[in-house]
Formats: sequence, structure tokens, C-alpha cells
Amino acid sequence: MSTQGGCPNCTMSSPSVTDASTSATWSDPELQDLPAPRRPWRRSTLVLLSVTALCSLAMLIGLGSTVQFALSNRPPVDIGNLQAFEPTEALANRYVRASGRLEDTGGIGFERPLERDNFRLVPIVGNRRVWVELQIPAGYDTEHFVPPVAFAGRLLPLAQAGLRFSALRTAMLKAGWQPDHLPADAWVLLDGESPASTRWSLGVAALMAAFFGFCIWALISLLRPLRPEAARHGSG
Repeated sequence: MSTQGGCPNCTMSSPSVTDASTSATWSDPELQDLPAPRRPWRRSTLVLLSVTALCSLAMLIGLGSTVQFALSNRPPVDIGNLQAFEPTEALANRYVRASGRLEDTGGIGFERPLERDNFRLVPIVGNRRVWVELQIPAGYDTEHFVPPVAFAGRLLPLAQAGLRFSALRTAMLKAGWQPDHLPADAWVLLDGESPASTRWSLGVAALMAAFFGFCIWALISLLRPLRPEAARHGSG
């Protein structure tokens, strides 16, 4: 039995235990009636993160075939003369070597985003389902340009070409061609494009994946309910 101040039946209680139990059970009614704190930028932050995540995911999906082509290490497939060539899905997004004669008329000149050079899409004589993209250096006199008859590059359906051909339809209409001038099922041989020349897509894809991962993590952190302890510290 311990005594304190002459009281034989009095015992000492631990102040820390008493304070902890009091803080856990006591609450101020006036504080509970207060409205939730205003967070005017929270909604804007959520919208910005969501848009960035969607754009990053769209870019990542759009770069999928280019990344796959960049990682391939197979030698080019010799597909022969393009005039008699019938494209198949087995040759989509493959590095090929071919020959053929381009039409003198019917080509479509256009520009690529973030590219200084000019590009021209020209059909093969006798096979308008196969077109060849030629890269023409900026400032080059196109009147004296001699088109090649041998090609080596990436072969893929026009529908899978992605953003690089985003200005093609507009350029075709400006040149006076009808929409059916370029068949919907056309295939494109990107002359001069090899797996080594598309390795830039690996860095861009990694950056987009990092953006997407960060945005998802930030969205989960913002939308996750606060724990009671964190809520009390935040209100205090």
C-alpha cells in the first residue's frame, strides 16, 4: 500500500495513461459541428491527374507496335516485287526488303509532327494496295528527285500507322484527291525505317509508363479515406 499526502488509501495513477484515455474519449461538440475544410484545388488536381493518366496510356498503346518493331532483331524478309505482292497479317510490322516501280502521279505529300523533312506516299505501279513512304530532306528540289526502285523498311497496314499519318487525310484533300484515292485496306512500306532507327520509342514508352504509374498512385492517394489518427492530426 502506498500513501500520498497522508492519505493511506490513495494510489498514484500514471499521467500518461490518464491523458491518453481522456484524449481518446473526449471530443469537442463545437469542433464536430464545423463544416469540412474547403479544398478548392482538389478537384482540379484529380481532373489533371486523370487526363494525364489517360493521355499517357493512349501514347503507350499507340507506341506498342513501334516498340515491338524496335525490339525485333530478325533480318529483313525479302518479299520480292511489290507489283505482285499480296500483304498478309504475318508480315505486319516486319522489316522487309522489296523492289518495284512507283507511279509518276498519284503521290501524296504530307508532313509528320515534329519532323523537318517532307514525306511522300506513292503507290506501286499495278498494285495500289501497296504504297511506299519516301522521306525527302528539307529544302531538296523535288523536281529533280529520282524515286528508288529498291526498298528496305517497315511494312504495316495504314490503319496501324498511328499519329505519324495524322495529317495524311488533310493533305490528300488539299491536293484535290478524293477520299477513296487511298484505299482503306492499303499497306505502307516505310522506306529506310529499321529496328535500330526506332529505338527512340523505348525511351518515350518508358517515360509514358512512368507518367501513368505516378498519376495512378497519386489518384489512389488522394481518393483513399484518411485514417482516424491522420484525420485528428489534420483537424488539429
